Amino acid sequence: MLKNAGDVVQSINVTSIEAGTIEVSSSAGFELLCTYGWIEQAKHKSGPSIYVPGCPPKWIPATLPIKLEPDKGSQFVDQNAYRLPTYPFEPIFWALDIMNPEIRLYDVDVVCNRNSLRKLLDIASGRRPDPFVMHLHMLQNSLFITRKEKNARTMIRGNGNSGYGHSFEKAFTEAQEGIKDSTGHHRVVRYNMGGLNCVVRFEVDAYYDGLGEGTGAGSFDHTCSLTVAMQQLSLLNTTASHSTNPLKSQKKAIEKGTVLPSSKMAEIKTQGKKSRSLNQYLPQLWFGRTPHLLIGKHPAADGIFKEIINIHAGSKFGEWEEENQDALKKLVGILNKLKEIMSDMEKGAAMLLYEKKGGPLQVLKMKQPTQVLPEESKKYWNSEETGSPVV
Repeated sequence: MLKNAGDVVQSINVTSIEAGTIEVSSSAGFELLCTYGWIEQAKHKSGPSIYVPGCPPKWIPATLPIKLEPDKGSQFVDQNAYRLPTYPFEPIFWALDIMNPEIRLYDVDVVCNRNSLRKLLDIASGRRPDPFVMHLHMLQNSLFITRKEKNARTMIRGNGNSGYGHSFEKAFTEAQEGIKDSTGHHRVVRYNMGGLNCVVRFEVDAYYDGLGEGTGAGSFDHTCSLTVAMQQLSLLNTTASHSTNPLKSQKKAIEKGTVLPSSKMAEIKTQGKKSRSLNQYLPQLWFGRTPHLLIGKHPAADGIFKEIINIHAGSKFGEWEEENQDALKKLVGILNKLKEIMSDMEKGAAMLLYEKKGGPLQVLKMKQPTQVLPEESKKYWNSEETGSPVV
């Protein structure tokens, strides 16, 4: 992961970073920009392809108790990087071409995955996450933070330590008819975080039609700038591509699926002998604005699931923000610092290295600077007024 790494540009002592001054709150809401799901067999046929808007599987409770086998087989760590290692953010723009082609992103401060924000929040909170590498790019005034993992896909052997998360999801969810070959539903939202205009991509496990403990589902949803056609049209049986759009004509993005309210989105977890507090899950849910948390419990850690806990975590966001306000403001400070450093980088490309627990964040040059997006996707940074790139 460091073979393209050059000299250290700057070593950042997180404790010395100036925290943001604006309150970090989710109360202002968020905007859904696009959604998509990967097509499982496309990797072996005409190349990586997605369904747009796609649809997450539906949560369908099984009869309890239920005995499940340990997870086994090949599992994604980062599906976007596995399928598109050169441009992991590119499918966002395939989806925007269909769902939100008029939108412009030149005023966006940060584009990243939820996973990257969680790691940086751990550091801002004083916790010591495992070492990691991220790639940094500047496109106009927007900082891209690209997740980097040692392996984008991993093999699970099915032994007692494999866990039951994937088996549990398979047993308790059902894919939408017409897109059963879809794997991994990704959503892209935009919200303000302490004065930073952030675009965040994340994966959701399922959609849930019921109510959870806490506030009702109707109290949590996104604002939407999607085209009127997307709001009114069900794309379940649509497979047509339009010759005016070269991406569609190449079938990189196939119009199929259903746009669902964010109020239905759910994260699925399992718990064995050790229970985890809600606060341990909330950063993941908060960064992805995912309101439902569904937990399957197998108390003996033997794969016999006896209880489902359903929490409307979205109703807890405000309380969590208050308790973690200092860390969230420090996170904003880290992002601002990275933007400042990257704005002075001649090639606009670098690596972010967290080498040892408790150590500094290091920004390294790239020996051979890479691009974060292909040229055709950079049109979303054209000036809204002039239609030309912002200098």
